[in-house]
Amino acid sequence: MVIISFVAPSKRIRKIFLFLGAVLLLVTGIPVTAKLVAWPLFISVDSYDEVNKPTLPIVVPTAGIYKDPNGRWWPGRRSVFRYQTAKQYPGQLFLVGANPKSGEPPEAEIIGQYFAQKDRTFTIVAEGRNSIESAKALKRLGLERDSIVHLVTSPSHTLRMAAVLRAQGFKVVASVAAEDFTQPLKPIDFIPRIDGISLFHQVSYEYFGIVLYLFRGDISLKHLF
Repeated sequence: MVIISFVAPSKRIRKIFLFLGAVLLLVTGIPVTAKLVAWPLFISVDSYDEVNKPTLPIVVPTAGIYKDPNGRWWPGRRSVFRYQTAKQYPGQLFLVGANPKSGEPPEAEIIGQYFAQKDRTFTIVAEGRNSIESAKALKRLGLERDSIVHLVTSPSHTLRMAAVLRAQGFKVVASVAAEDFTQPLKPIDFIPRIDGISLFHQVSYEYFGIVLYLFRGDISLKHLF
């Protein structure tokens, strides 16, 4: 919108797009906007606590890794949140995820190395560069069709991951990893800031992913509910 405001031939059009761009930046920079928009992404999945089946296999999708200046790989913040939430529950843990970037190590292996022998045993599924491929990799492990799995992932990622698991024949209950989306609203959440834009980016990415999966036929509408 800012670019259009500079190149549009009409001064009136330039002002309109500059104004709309400023409003959009302001609205998406308010954290409460992202929290409200993200709400359907994790309330649409049945809660594990309501089902209360303690022996369910626990699926923990990865959420990024990074390399420090010394060349050592570490799990990203959201990956750590997901694992720390999942380890509180009984059941076999499955750390799932390869790496969308070629030439980098599988995310599940890095997270497995970081938490190895510290808390409990888990199964590393180092396949799947995205949610669809991760769900297919889980299916290849031999888990029975129509079996129930306990999904533990970030709030904004819950609906999309649950949908692709359902598309592979699983039934899903979920717990959300504690993050900014699930924290109580505070006065500062109504003030525009950079992390508000970051939260909104996460949410818009998930909605885009769901629409893309629907368009490609990876999931159908019934898998979202």
